[in-house]
Amino acid sequence: LFKVGALLLVYMEVYISAMACSIILFLLSVFIFYHHCSVLPFHNRVVNMVRGGIYLAIVTFSLASIVIQSYPNRQALQHWFMGALPVAFLVGSLVVWKICASISRYIGVLRGQ
Repeated sequence: LFKVGALLLVYMEVYISAMACSIILFLLSVFIFYHHCSVLPFHNRVVNMVRGGIYLAIVTFSLASIVIQSYPNRQALQHWFMGALPVAFLVGSLVVWKICASISRYIGVLRGQ
């Protein structure tokens, strides 16, 4: 769904503004990150953590696109957001790790350990 929406958005960019495209992509990326955190589709914790980090970096990148388009001093903001991307990856991985740890703790309680 995300890929189809992004592809349609690219084709519709001629008819709508770049800011509207950036906002729609930001909302879609937030939805994808939230859905990934609520489902955790893979049984491997490391794969879930890496994908969570990538998804949050994409959310940060799309937010950067919105912020950079709206401010006149773009150079400083571009440097700041480029520095924030690795931090966003680490935070996304940490969020997924915390969710996985919470699920493991809950399963341990259910097993009576």
